Formats: sequence, C-alpha cells, structure tokens
Amino acid sequence: MLNTPNSPVNISQTPNEQELLRGWTPDGSLLQYQVGSYPGPYILYTYDGNEVLARDHGYNLERYWNEHGWYVASHDENTTGIRWYVWNRQERVNLVLPTLPSEPLWQTFQWSPNNHLFITIGYREQEYMDPIVPTDIFYWNGSDVREVVNPSQDETFMLGEWSADGRLTLYTSQNYFDRWYIWDGVSFSLDGIPDTSTLTALNSSTETIRDMEWMPDGRLAIVADGDPEVDTLLGHTFSCPDPCRPQVYLWDAQTLYQVTSNEFGGLLVDAYDSGSLAVDGFDGLRIWSVIVYDGNLQPVFQSGGAYSDWRWSADGSLAYCKRDDLLVWNGQESTQLSGRTYSKWLIAPSLTMTCSTG
Repeated sequence: MLNTPNSPVNISQTPNEQELLRGWTPDGSLLQYQVGSYPGPYILYTYDGNEVLARDHGYNLERYWNEHGWYVASHDENTTGIRWYVWNRQERVNLVLPTLPSEPLWQTFQWSPNNHLFITIGYREQEYMDPIVPTDIFYWNGSDVREVVNPSQDETFMLGEWSADGRLTLYTSQNYFDRWYIWDGVSFSLDGIPDTSTLTALNSSTETIRDMEWMPDGRLAIVADGDPEVDTLLGHTFSCPDPCRPQVYLWDAQTLYQVTSNEFGGLLVDAYDSGSLAVDGFDGLRIWSVIVYDGNLQPVFQSGGAYSDWRWSADGSLAYCKRDDLLVWNGQESTQLSGRTYSKWLIAPSLTMTCSTG
C-alpha cells in the first residue's frame, strides 16, 4: 500500500505464502486480503490503517457486506448445523433457514436499507444460456428467516435492484419469459416478511422487458418490446410504431416516456447518479454504439463503431472503448489513453473492461 508521498507500507507479513488482495469493505474502513493456496484452507486478514488482524480460517471465506459494516459469512466447513451467520459489528447472529425442498447448490445475499437481508437459494447449477430454475427467496427480519411468497406459478424467483427511495424490483421466470414487479419496501405481512400481494406488476404476458435500471428520480429506464396488436405498454396507453422494435422508455406509475427510436436489435441501459443515462446498441455479440443522454434526456455524447464498451467512474466520467482504443470522456471532451488494454475504475464499483477487437 502506498502512503503519502509514495512510501510503501508492507501490510502482509507472510512472504512465503500466496496472498490475494480482496479490496476495501463498502464502508471504506477495512482492507481485506487472504493468505493460502488452492484448495485452501485460507486465512482472511483485515487492515484498518494501523493493525493487521486474522479474522477467519476455512475454505469459503466470502463475506457479503452492506454499507453499514455488517456482513454475512459462512461458518467453517467443520461446523455442523448452522451454515451462515450475520456479523452486526457486535456479535454473530446465526441464520436458521426453514426446511428446504432439496440441498441448495448456490445462494446469494442482498441487504435491505434497514440492515435486513434477502437470501436467494438455487437448487440447480446454471448452464450457459440456460434458465436459472428453480429458486426460492427468503427474508431475515433481524430475528427470523422466512420464505417470501412467490407472486406467480413461475419456477424461478429472483431479486432485481434497489431504488434510491427504497423500492425493489423482483421477477419470476418460466420458459425464458420474465414477469417483473416492484415492491414498495414498506408493505409487510404480519410476521414481518415482504408482502408480495401488494407488488406492482410491470409487464403483461405479451410484453418483454430486456433490461432495466433505476433512475435517481425514482423512474425506471426500461428496454421493452411493444406489441403492435394492443394499444398499451407497461400499463400505459401506447401505440407501437411499424416496425415495432425494442426501445428505451422511462416509466413510472403516471407516465411512459420513449427515449430512443433506433433500429438496433438490442439495447442496454445504465444510469448515473446525476441523472445521465448511457444507452448502447448491440447485436448479441458486439456493442455498436454508446450514447449518453443528460438529465433532460438530450443526447450529449455518442461513440460509434463495433467493439464499443464503457464504464462510469465515481465522478461521472465515462471510460469507453472505440475498437482497440481506450478513451475517457469527462463531460466535454475525450482523451485517448491506450490501446488493446484491460482497465478498471478503482473507486467506482466497476468491472474490468477490455478494449480489443480480437
């Protein structure tokens, strides 16, 4: 770790062991790294700027943090009974799930804004391009873990994303068709579980939602296919033009606003905190363009060409690929950095991006 003005600080003290940097916790207070070689066991260490502490020992040392410094983790594999626990910065709280229909093969964890927890359980490994089925969702309300009622007869039940005002998207799926819903974040059953009888349904059985993203103002940016045989879309009056193609819409309970009118076979959306919206067109293999719309939904930037890709930074700059070249747009102009390279924003929650045509 580099310290001001560039004096290296040696954090780890195991020079003869394999060490892997995990990164900062979401609250920015701890740096995590693990020591050990495959297949383990491993030791997980944390560093707070002053002290290195050994925290856990085992084969599965994954932690699922929230922004308040709480996390979910598994007990050591030698422990029988309880598999997962919550660390609430004071003590471990064991998670006891109801009896499951079969042995789970995977699970994901998603925190709520009030430090409660959604747990999604999968019973079959997902193959490439195959459906996820089957799954169940459970909810920890701070004391008990109970099952969330599936709002449809579909086999797959999955969580989407939280909005800034505490609403959550969910979907069920069967035979490659997704039914999308919104939970208001405040409607609970008597036993403290999200009440799915109050969900707002987004799409009908003839409307396909291909992508969606919460906008900062609480609207949803949705890539959807209209149906030329009906005069509604996503619950609003709408007339699908000819030809009827997937387009980007801004949706809320009162209005539906069409953002794009292009000929791409596919679109993806990503919103930034300022209200800017990045939209790309792709053919299933290659991204052909990146267009940025400002808060007034006016196009302010466009980069075209095969093999485009892009990532927002924490301060609203846009790193993007134009064939083999990596460039950054700062809101006014672009600067070329390099070609044929891997890149990743360090502060923003960013995936690695590769700028290469082959």
